[in-house]
Amino acid sequence: MPIRAKKTGRSAPEDALLTGDVPETVDPGLAALLEDPVDMGRSSGLPKLHPRAPFLLRHWPMNWEIGEVDGSATWLPAVDLHFLVKGAGGIRTPGPHEPESNAYADAVLEARRRGWVYLPLSASIATEHLPAGVPAGRYRRRIRGQHPITRVDVEAWVTPWEVPQPGLPGQALAFAHDTESHNRWRASLVSSGQIAPPVPQARRQVISTIARHLGRARNSGVSPDVKAVRVEALTARLAAANAAQVPA
Repeated sequence: MPIRAKKTGRSAPEDALLTGDVPETVDPGLAALLEDPVDMGRSSGLPKLHPRAPFLLRHWPMNWEIGEVDGSATWLPAVDLHFLVKGAGGIRTPGPHEPESNAYADAVLEARRRGWVYLPLSASIATEHLPAGVPAGRYRRRIRGQHPITRVDVEAWVTPWEVPQPGLPGQALAFAHDTESHNRWRASLVSSGQIAPPVPQARRQVISTIARHLGRARNSGVSPDVKAVRVEALTARLAAANAAQVPA
């Protein structure tokens, strides 16, 4: 008999698959708890748009970066996109009477057994952790448009830190990543306890990687001007990594 996830009163039902207890086998009813997000509405004028698959955000405990938050070097968790592409990576096409989320259950639970940490899909992100003008809401947003070549209706799933940029008429919509607000949000994941702080091994791994790149740059055979720029940049990165603080 499958082991069912324990129920708690702390998490929204749709987050049970992402953050609840991991059963040894997949309970068929558990997959239905991961729902698709609410419709964020149609964009005005249906812009030209390249489609992007829906996704979930997750963190590997050994993957960390050094970023700037409020002017200070800070340890930030690397947050990756787990694309929900049917037919790839253990994601299947659900049957006609199955909930759509059944397609993702096996892949998500298997990844969590290996150590991946998934972020709750229902959590609302406050405006202070978002680019200016972007409303509070989930980490997954949907934009509707038309394919620039076929003109069929398509949709692109993006994070709220991918800000649509104005362009020439008829061109596909482009996006710019807002690093400053994204770093603030990633720091908040650690300070709020959603993601555990980096273990010493993870920090040593980042610092040793930068130091190795610095050594290679110093010994490279490129022109002195190019070498000086690379060495200066890597020296600054190494100093920032050694001085970086864990969000508290």
